[in-house]
Amino acid sequence: MRTETLNGLFAVVGGAMVAVLAFVPMAALHYRRSGRLRTADLVALVAVPVYALALWTYTLLPLPAPADVVCRPALLEPFHFTDDVRSVWDGSFLSLLRDTVFLQLALNVALFVPMGVLLRLRYRRGIVVTALSGMAMSLLIETTQLTGIWGLYDCAYRFFDVDDLLFNTAGAVLGSLAVWSLSRRAASVDPVPERSTFGRRLVAIISDLMIMVFVGAAVVVMWRIWLVELGDTRPSQVDPVLQARVQWGAAFAVQAACVLTRGCTVGELVVRVRTVSRSRLWTLPSRMVKLLTGAGAVAALGAWDSPRAALALWGYLAAVVIAGVITTDHRGLSNQLSGLRVVVLAPRAAEAPDTVERPVAAEPSDAPAPMQHPAGSRGPRTEDESSAEGRPHEPPS
Repeated sequence: MRTETLNGLFAVVGGAMVAVLAFVPMAALHYRRSGRLRTADLVALVAVPVYALALWTYTLLPLPAPADVVCRPALLEPFHFTDDVRSVWDGSFLSLLRDTVFLQLALNVALFVPMGVLLRLRYRRGIVVTALSGMAMSLLIETTQLTGIWGLYDCAYRFFDVDDLLFNTAGAVLGSLAVWSLSRRAASVDPVPERSTFGRRLVAIISDLMIMVFVGAAVVVMWRIWLVELGDTRPSQVDPVLQARVQWGAAFAVQAACVLTRGCTVGELVVRVRTVSRSRLWTLPSRMVKLLTGAGAVAALGAWDSPRAALALWGYLAAVVIAGVITTDHRGLSNQLSGLRVVVLAPRAAEAPDTVERPVAAEPSDAPAPMQHPAGSRGPRTEDESSAEGRPHEPPS
């Protein structure tokens, strides 16, 4: 397989892994700041790590064996490439396309065009910031080459070229200019959704599954280390059924602590969704039903020692997604079965600095309006004022 293909495969696979690990914190950040997760946010989540790894793989790999290193001098004269280009140019453009020096310069420009596009469209940065960012990234790469990957090699195995700095920076600026008109159209701000949407429910489901898988995997790793490294158990002697129960039991415990104390799963915390019981008397029972029909069902099917377990788990997850589409306010399967209704908390950007979190939307109430107090006086605290950490109060039964 060609080196370029391997570099591209490494960038795509590595970038995808980074995107998976960053999905939950990225979703929490966006819902906290703006109350939504756009398609552009998901594209950037994958594109940024893939592009960053592609830059490093194409500029630093393949790594030579220490015995095969040929020391390269630093090329510090600006525009020295013109001599090489003039030597092969016969007045036709085709001669340039056959010149390796010209093609290398064109590649240096093309490699940094996506940076300019991302900075302009995704992060709303102008020409100056784009140029400085392109130059800083190029300087970091060139310095890494000059120092032999910061001392890993005795000398530079690739050229430090000042022309690369210039053309990399030019590529970032060209990318920013190319999408300048698109950035003006994308600057409009959509209203914050006041009710739960299917997209929000789907992000909550994915976040819950990822958190359960990661927590369970981490606990299993520590458990196996305790058995194998600190005990007398061989790796082949570890009971797979017991291991599955430990894995999914730990994942269930995390969700149980969140549901029973907060009334919502960890994924619902990520997307800033809270649940409210119809009656205070049924708060704990409804949360128990929510736990058992949600995370409890997933954990039970995951730990089930049966050939049908995987099929049953996928069938249940399909039912969860379908319920997210058809239920009222996209509350989902477990909330529907437990009788909990869903409220969406306003993003932090929509709140004053000295206020607490409040739900964006709530169902109408028959309670009388609060009394008006004269200016300068303060009446009794309202329900909203007495709420703590963004937890909505339950309406009267």
